[in-house]
Amino acid sequence: MKPRLSYFFAALTISMLFFLSSCTNYLANNDCIFAARIIDGDTFILQTDEKVRLIGIDTPEKKERYYFEATQELTSLISGKCLRLEKDISDKDEYGRLLRYVYVDNNFINEMMVEKGFAESFPFFPDVKYASKFEKVQLYAKKNKLGMWSD
Repeated sequence: MKPRLSYFFAALTISMLFFLSSCTNYLANNDCIFAARIIDGDTFILQTDEKVRLIGIDTPEKKERYYFEATQELTSLISGKCLRLEKDISDKDEYGRLLRYVYVDNNFINEMMVEKGFAESFPFFPDVKYASKFEKVQLYAKKNKLGMWSD
């Protein structure tokens, strides 16, 4: 093979590896991505500038009671930590946000937000893989008057 052609294939291979490493399909168990900014208790922005919406839960919006606490809780759970994202059926919502379940180590963030009373279960078809789990931990939070259920 001529040297010029081998340089071309080497450059092409390196370019392809770079492209593949920058893809945002963070579904494998060992893939890791970081949050760049927290928007509220169920939405954040990745270091790739993509917005992520936590599937199956809902937290208070600005000017609603418990908005600040829910936002602070999500911040404490995911900021500066290696995140693993899991897709259900839908890839994105109508606003272009990635719809994902989020994990830090073995901690299921969506579930933790509901269990601690910072979010409520919000099943939205077709992304209902963990709906029954969220309902169960919401009952626990309500029974124990945690977070938004304290009054």
